[in-house]
Amino acid sequence: MKKVMIFLLLCTFMLTSMQLVQAQDSYIVDHYDQFSADEEQYYNEKASTFEQQYDLSVMIVNLETTYDDPTDEVHRVYSDECDNNNALIIAYSDAYYIVVPYGSAVSLINDSIWDAYYNGGYTMTQRTDALFAKMQELVGSNHGVEDEDEEVEKGAYFVDDAQLFDAS
Repeated sequence: MKKVMIFLLLCTFMLTSMQLVQAQDSYIVDHYDQFSADEEQYYNEKASTFEQQYDLSVMIVNLETTYDDPTDEVHRVYSDECDNNNALIIAYSDAYYIVVPYGSAVSLINDSIWDAYYNGGYTMTQRTDALFAKMQELVGSNHGVEDEDEEVEKGAYFVDDAQLFDAS
């Protein structure tokens, strides 16, 4: 009997640990049917690839315009539906948008970037494609991707106020 209990306990532990590494099911929270089924599939695939490449979940949430504090809904989505500590949640309605970062995504927040895409007269598909492209550019620059044309400025990376070293 003891061996059976240990076996069941081990099986339960293995199943639990397998659930922890499963991929997130959906990166789109579409309560108001803004996306077609094909669009949801496309953006879920795009977000899944983005997460695998950069360890950053990008979730798109559409909101009602009647929320008193949309940040509460964003935090609920993050805690209930996001499997990654590093996440960027883009929540929007017809009247406004908010971008809330979690973990390493804090470095991606720049209102001028989001304003340009949100207020730029784009369709939702164009806006979302542009945001993913911009996020890839921003995340890529934060993951060791350097410009090849960047010149090294002499003396910019070392200061010897104590004059312990000669010029060479």
